[in-house]
Amino acid sequence: MFDTKILLATDFSKSAHKLIDCLDEFKSLGLNTVILFHVVEAKRRGVSADVIDERRVKMNKLEEEVRDKGFKVESEIVIGKPSKEITKYAEENSCAMILIASHGQGIIKQIILGSTTFKVLHNSRVPVFIEKYEKGKEDEIDPICKIKFSRVVVPIDCTTCSDLIVRILKSLDNIFHDIILVHSIEKSFDEEEFMIKKSKALEDLSSYKKELEDHDKIKKVTIKIGSGSASDLILEAAEEENATMIMMPTLGVNHLEELKIGSTADRIVRKAELPLFMIPCDPVLNQDLTTLFSEKKDD
Repeated sequence: MFDTKILLATDFSKSAHKLIDCLDEFKSLGLNTVILFHVVEAKRRGVSADVIDERRVKMNKLEEEVRDKGFKVESEIVIGKPSKEITKYAEENSCAMILIASHGQGIIKQIILGSTTFKVLHNSRVPVFIEKYEKGKEDEIDPICKIKFSRVVVPIDCTTCSDLIVRILKSLDNIFHDIILVHSIEKSFDEEEFMIKKSKALEDLSSYKKELEDHDKIKKVTIKIGSGSASDLILEAAEEENATMIMMPTLGVNHLEELKIGSTADRIVRKAELPLFMIPCDPVLNQDLTTLFSEKKDD
């Protein structure tokens, strides 16, 4: 059977705690083991034993909740810088992804201030899943953990990073039913040049579409090509297609440049109201991430 591990980063806040409610959806990825991970920020005066004991009591309660959902559970409490420790542990322990919380639009302020979420996204060589939240009654926050894998918007820039995303989609073809491939072309004053670029993009995306449609469980692949702001096009496509998730690389070329303030990926992280599946893409440093989801182990 599959034996996939994910690292659930928690600071014991209400939003982080509610990530546990979304774990059942990840069973479709073959999720078997949940690693609950908490970082106590290092202080100049050090961290007292009482603080560690207090966090361990909280962690034990979370372990029980996750175990009751039928998962294997591991937990770690470490001292250090949260983003550094989270990314280091996930990579060294071959986690399929890091699951972390955001507060929907509230993440704008966090990223500007250099939040843990942003730093994890910027530095991780492991896929990062950001669960978005919406306000419920009496200002309660509720995770958007409903059929998130059914209709996914995938920005495509026809580079090595796009090839990686398509390989992952194919390796997970049993969970992605409808896929919307989105490509943005730079505006041009030369109409002929624009049409040539559009024709080439359509040819490339059609090739990706055929590759994906060869998998029986992928029901539908839609192509959307437009011009102008890539982030606007991606968000518009997500809304028009009633998407349940956006999946994209955090490193690419042209419109999908390295995740940084002002980049397409950064704007999507800040503005999107949907859950985000962010895939690190570095042709030199990164392993083939499809193995994180497709390795089979004996029962």
